[in-house]
Amino acid sequence: PSSKSLLEPVNWCSLCRNLLDSKDCNYWKRIEPDLTLADGREKYRVRTTQGWYQCGVTGLRWESCCGAELEYCLEDWDQFSQFLEKKHFTPCGPLIKIRVISGDLTSVHLPHVLCSLWNYRKDVKLLHSEESGVSLEECLLLSFHVIPICKTFPAQGVVVSSRFNVKAHCDVVIYRTSAAHLTLHVYLVPCHPYMKESVEKREKESVEILRLKTCYPLQLGDRYTLATSCPSHIIPEKLKFTYINKTLNCFEVFIEDAKEGFFLHLLNKVHISEWGTIIRPGK
Repeated sequence: PSSKSLLEPVNWCSLCRNLLDSKDCNYWKRIEPDLTLADGREKYRVRTTQGWYQCGVTGLRWESCCGAELEYCLEDWDQFSQFLEKKHFTPCGPLIKIRVISGDLTSVHLPHVLCSLWNYRKDVKLLHSEESGVSLEECLLLSFHVIPICKTFPAQGVVVSSRFNVKAHCDVVIYRTSAAHLTLHVYLVPCHPYMKESVEKREKESVEILRLKTCYPLQLGDRYTLATSCPSHIIPEKLKFTYINKTLNCFEVFIEDAKEGFFLHLLNKVHISEWGTIIRPGK
């Protein structure tokens, strides 16, 4: 495995970048898991020796003092939507089910996309799902991951209270489709490798024309609008920014007569621009 940290290329804000320390850069070794298909589902499997590792697909971290073999997969958050709504919590990272095949793990670190500028320590929990039921458990919040207090490994994912303003890191990625008239797909992608991969798979027939981070982290659960400086048709009119495995945060922009460049910008609920760029038809 490579010793390069998975954290380095991610578009976090300047504050979160300042929180990177020598342990993030030197201790955690990036490893690419083997992909398997079981019962029609993608599963990842790795075998490691003693050390500190981070999965290049899911962002999952683990520490082992004697070596271990793991199998893990990404679960669907939708199955817990009603439970989380009643508890007033929202997902802010992938939902991962882990199985230790052999060996032992000293600790597991589950990734999240929250901005460290805000203190969420009292508002972040781990969704813990097993045959006996679903619960929200206490955890230790770090800048980019959380550590479960319980060392069992059912399906687990990081959630945060939706009662307060919750900021998450996000990229804006724009694709141009092959339609006759100018049609753009504008994505608000939470800064997690799996989410980016999902968008890339969906747009494999399109051309990526721009990928930039937002000026500031966006608020989870808020509705955003997209506007252009020329006549256009945009679907949907408002988009709720969420972290969900299957639901991608996407605007479709249709411009029938795009002969000149135009300005495209993202507005929050009080109509303040969060991000903007110039789109040129020949780009």
